[in-house]
Amino acid sequence: GGSAGSTSGSMKLMRVIVLAKHGLLMARKEIHPRAIMKVRFSGSVVSDDVIMRILGFFLLFMFLFFIFAILLGAMGLDFETALGASIAAIGNIGPGLGDVGPASNFSSLPSAAKILLSFGMLLGRLELYTVLVLLTPMFWKKT
Repeated sequence: GGSAGSTSGSMKLMRVIVLAKHGLLMARKEIHPRAIMKVRFSGSVVSDDVIMRILGFFLLFMFLFFIFAILLGAMGLDFETALGASIAAIGNIGPGLGDVGPASNFSSLPSAAKILLSFGMLLGRLELYTVLVLLTPMFWKKT
């Protein structure tokens, strides 16, 4: 992923940092249950609503990653290649693992896998929610 203001796809570094800080805060709350602690990012307090939205995005990202990997595995790709191709597509990171690693490319994959990975690249590059909203019937209804 990229930095907060970047146009890169995937998980932005800001989201990863906020989730890591939230995880550490939850561990500290187990030790000091009555303490009042807040997650801070760049000197500002991050609201619980924002943390829940970031967590939702992270879970959706991971869910789609695993679904894509399972679908690729069902198309005959080995485990390492399916995981590597899935994260490479959704994360827009270039080479993956296995048969799509740095010394190879995606040309050996079946056509259905290439179509699926192309959709994954759109999801990762344009942000998950943007593309998924476009696929809902409610978006296309005339008001």
